[in-house]
Amino acid sequence: MKAVLARCFGAPDEFAVETLPDLQPSAGEVRIRARVAAVSFVDSLTAAGRYQVRPTLPFVPGSEVGGVIDQIGAGVRGLRIGDHVVGSIQFGAFAELVIVPVHHLMRIDPAMEFDQTVAAYIPQLTALYALTDRGKLRRGQTVLVLGAGGAIGFAALQIATLMGARVIAAASSPEKREAALAAGAIAAIDSRSTDFRSEVATACGGKVDMVVDPVGGALTETAFRCLNWRGRLLVIGFASGKIAQLPVNLALLKGAALIGVNVGQYLDRQPRAAAALRKQLHRWWEQGELATPIRCREPLSRFAPAMVAAADGMGHGRVLLDLTN
Repeated sequence: MKAVLARCFGAPDEFAVETLPDLQPSAGEVRIRARVAAVSFVDSLTAAGRYQVRPTLPFVPGSEVGGVIDQIGAGVRGLRIGDHVVGSIQFGAFAELVIVPVHHLMRIDPAMEFDQTVAAYIPQLTALYALTDRGKLRRGQTVLVLGAGGAIGFAALQIATLMGARVIAAASSPEKREAALAAGAIAAIDSRSTDFRSEVATACGGKVDMVVDPVGGALTETAFRCLNWRGRLLVIGFASGKIAQLPVNLALLKGAALIGVNVGQYLDRQPRAAAALRKQLHRWWEQGELATPIRCREPLSRFAPAMVAAADGMGHGRVLLDLTN
């Protein structure tokens, strides 16, 4: 099989497409003949050796993939060869053949496009898990979404709106803020504003009930200060590249909660609950309620510029790799 291989931690142009032995699934796994992979900021961070999980070298980057099952490991039930699926792994997705644990898979209707489902699956599942299971979002509450132009932020904006919440979007460019307003946000604020808290207060008439934070860095504390009594800040990631240092007395003063969101562990530890969320996502996809913007689609040979584009934070929409050519 052809795959992107990283023999060292570094920049994408230090890696190469190589021919590797075909993989075989173990118990509880399936093998996918891959069609499309989504490229994320985390993929570049992992490849650079700067993520919280460091793979053993050499390794194949990539964590989100869709394709057709062509082999099934022992003990797998409810899936068949030929099923169309999307799935997630820690690394290994930038390849023609990909092994995925069964709990990390979602079977999709063959009529659905891989581009949309792969682009949507992990960001939307993460956002749905964050808002419902972790955040206990209720209709009519106000949600501040940081990084609303990114994949998870945009998914959280869409899903919170579908659930009847009022969403204030924070994003770094006019293009991203315009997209957030078009997707249903009641206001869109420049995340670099020096008057951020006042702008949030003006937008919602006070304070917010929840903050969705896939960004981290200095903005986390500012956003926490925007919380209402008994508010919740959902920690999803650190796209800023910096882990926030939060004065914990703020949680005491506000009776507020700092809540971690780890969708990978959720899939492993609570597979039945995760299956219910996947069913909800599938219903929304069938009804055309959710659409994920796609920025560009590159062949496997252009994995390096695709990884750079996904990490630069400049454009709006997901970057995809075509694994069939």
